[in-house]
Amino acid sequence: PPFLRLLREQSWPMIALAAIASVTLAIVIVVEKRSDACNLVANKPGAVVPNPSKSSDLTFCPVLVNNGQEITGPFHLSGVVDGSAEDRENLVMLIQLDETTCDMDGHRPSGNYYFVRKPDLQSADGSWTFKETFGGYDRSVTMGRIYHYVVASPETVQDMRDDEGDWKVAHPDNPGDYPGLVELPGDAKSLAQFDVPPGTPSEAVAPCAP
Repeated sequence: PPFLRLLREQSWPMIALAAIASVTLAIVIVVEKRSDACNLVANKPGAVVPNPSKSSDLTFCPVLVNNGQEITGPFHLSGVVDGSAEDRENLVMLIQLDETTCDMDGHRPSGNYYFVRKPDLQSADGSWTFKETFGGYDRSVTMGRIYHYVVASPETVQDMRDDEGDWKVAHPDNPGDYPGLVELPGDAKSLAQFDVPPGTPSEAVAPCAP
């Protein structure tokens, strides 16, 4: 009947507008929740802000270091990378040891890059957490650490992931001497970094070598 057709014609625009408004509201709520999560961490003791905090379509929230407690040994890190799963697909983390610091015996690090396997930067909500164990070398607690968010092609990510194992196979007599990556390989690019200062030693330490 004509009146039903007219009713349908008038209703569809209203339904479409309601659907658009609903999706928009959902997006706003998600963005606000993520923003609130970043702000909540930023106000906590022990939070460090990545530099830069935003790169293209990714936002790097403040990272909570050891729940705000003093670093005296292995410590926890947790953070959030806000962005789509597609944008985070080939995002990984690497670490450098600060060359201006040294271990408890006065030895300075090389400043080379090491692939960090533990954080899951592809989690559903972008949150990650892991425990930094110093690779089992507790006397490095007095070294500063620089963590990098790095993006690369899948092939380069796999090369970085395999580098340590390949080196150990090629050097079976001294597998503990893996030197790391002298530079970021191929198309790998550091999007942001955050610094963790040296920890407090439990005993007297030697001065840093020249």
